[in-house]
Amino acid sequence: MRTGFEAAPMVAAAASAVFTGMGVVAIRFVVTEWEPATLAFYRFAIAAVTILPFLLFSRHARLERGDVVPVCLLGAAFFGLFPWAFGAGMVHIPASRGALIFGAMPLVAMVVAAALRLEALTALKSFGAVFAFGGVALALGDRAALGTDADDAWIGELLAGTATLLLAINFVLFAPWLRKYPALTVTAWSMLAGTVFLVPFAAWEGGFDAVPELSAARWWAVAFLGVFAGSLGYFLWIWALQRSTPTRSAVFVVLNPMTATLLGALLLSEAITAAFLLGLAGVVAGILVANWQPGERREAPG
Repeated sequence: MRTGFEAAPMVAAAASAVFTGMGVVAIRFVVTEWEPATLAFYRFAIAAVTILPFLLFSRHARLERGDVVPVCLLGAAFFGLFPWAFGAGMVHIPASRGALIFGAMPLVAMVVAAALRLEALTALKSFGAVFAFGGVALALGDRAALGTDADDAWIGELLAGTATLLLAINFVLFAPWLRKYPALTVTAWSMLAGTVFLVPFAAWEGGFDAVPELSAARWWAVAFLGVFAGSLGYFLWIWALQRSTPTRSAVFVVLNPMTATLLGALLLSEAITAAFLLGLAGVVAGILVANWQPGERREAPG
């Protein structure tokens, strides 16, 4: 019997969510210069380069032949199709509404994991995920309501919703491979596959026609997206998933829009409301409830 929290996976998942939330602000800083697929390609190309030495020189980086295709397909969806679809959706709806849709991902992941019998639904995990999403809704509800009269808003909502569903399914499907391989191996192969997947989309946008003329600050933002909000952030997320469960790891995703909003207030002079602070408290409470382990039985080693 063990009661309480698994600290290491929680810290890793929280750090990952904070890094990727900071990445949202960096994307907003750079996105006026690049199209969505082009930005996603350069971001994950930088991320892939940082972990390429591991693939080349580590004896632990090899996948069995039959596992290469499924892991790479998951990577293409996770690091390629998802960021493209979500970025394309943000063209049609406010970023806050996209963040609200994205905040439902833990709920979707919980249902998918239960449907695939990879994780049992419990009252604590269900309540925690719902409470965390409620916190996001309270924090971003007013902002998310803006722009509802736009004729093409449904396109953005459909794309963002599809991307969120895809991410939830993909996140759950990673779990079996993480029982077989180290987290860094899965991260490296899947991120490389996602980068390759983005090549034709970036080419279609003209992303390779010329080297972009960006300011030094924007290049630093792109570098941050690749290293901290890319390779490090996603490695921490996959590492946490390897040591926890899909639902308990996915619930930390709700910290992403909260971090982005806080940084927007600090760097872009955006307002922080009482509703946001109450929502943030709800998010933290929901995460803690979802990750509480009330005397779960663990098999003794050996």
